[in-house]
Amino acid sequence: VQHSWWNQKETTKADLAYVREAATYFKIDDGNYDRDDAIEPGDKVDKNKTADYETDDADIAAHAVLREQAKSDSNPNTVARRYWTEADRLIGDWDAHYSCMGEGGFDFSDFVECWWIFELGSDANTIPKFWSRFLMHSESR
Repeated sequence: VQHSWWNQKETTKADLAYVREAATYFKIDDGNYDRDDAIEPGDKVDKNKTADYETDDADIAAHAVLREQAKSDSNPNTVARRYWTEADRLIGDWDAHYSCMGEGGFDFSDFVECWWIFELGSDANTIPKFWSRFLMHSESR
């Protein structure tokens, strides 16, 4: 399962041909952008309109609030709290032109594959729903 025009463009034709021959290859819609401009002939494309994990500039401030909630002592999920605190430490001031993480946004670009494979559907199809389900729930859940 692969998402995005960029990932497919960055895969060599030989590698892509090998995967198509050796496995069942699915190209799914990109959770970060609404575009399908790199679909190759023969792709089995699931036109499911994947989860909406796109981060627009207007979302950055809201994501900063979610990040702080995840690291807060009020988060009942102590494991997620520790992981998120460490992730923020590792990211630091990292900046890359291809990701909004350095600006405080979330990059869920590879999570749409998990969302599709595990059939999470509407239970985690937006960033707030994902956040609530996997980061801010009680550990006894």
